[in-house]
Amino acid sequence: MSVTYRLNKLCPVCGKKLSDKNKSGYCNIHRDRTGENNSFFGKHHSKETVEQIKKTCAIRTHELWQNDEYRNHVIDGATGLKRSEEFKELQRQHALEQFDNPDQRELRAKRMKQSWIDGNIHKTEHYSPNFSKEQTEFGEELKKLLGENSVNLDCKSTISYEDGKWLFPDFKYKNYIIEYNGDFWHANPKQFNADDIVHHNIKAKEIWEKDKLRNELLEKLGYIVINIWASEYKENKEHVLNEIVRKIL
Repeated sequence: MSVTYRLNKLCPVCGKKLSDKNKSGYCNIHRDRTGENNSFFGKHHSKETVEQIKKTCAIRTHELWQNDEYRNHVIDGATGLKRSEEFKELQRQHALEQFDNPDQRELRAKRMKQSWIDGNIHKTEHYSPNFSKEQTEFGEELKKLLGENSVNLDCKSTISYEDGKWLFPDFKYKNYIIEYNGDFWHANPKQFNADDIVHHNIKAKEIWEKDKLRNELLEKLGYIVINIWASEYKENKEHVLNEIVRKIL
């Protein structure tokens, strides 16, 4: 049985003929799809569907991220264009504002601790994104020099010292802790004075005190701490690496 539609209406936008039974008064391209006019209005995915979508997206994202072209495209921006310096500066300012907001810091700390408790954060065997390019190079060179003993060298280990509190040293070799300290982030005394503001409105002497307390805590836990300055390593890489290996083997 065939059905005949009378086409006596016109779309006011494009002039396309419409059936007399058309309720919106517009063609399918120009009709209003917002609010109650949207066929999905008031509908929601079930919890099971949401969880399945999350898993599927995570797997697909991981697969795509292995593709260098895709990864570089995302890093450079959705349009493939380099992010402007103004945009980078705006992002940096937002990050600093959040860092200086005590409510945000407390919220982030709670979520991070809960993630550890829930087992959502695991020890990783790779450097990035925890390590800088310099730290990565240092670790690789140290591994080469250690040879077969490099199996005992852990990167970014997790050391618990109180309930819900952890330390993440750069490198751990048995009972030795090796910290690769950037001159800027750790305020190298050869480059900064005690009252110099280094980063995040923190004075150099505050950074030194924090690092000192951290070293003392590690020593109380039974570790021997070796601190390496980035500038010292760059000036004489072979000497620094050999001294470390001499101490830990």
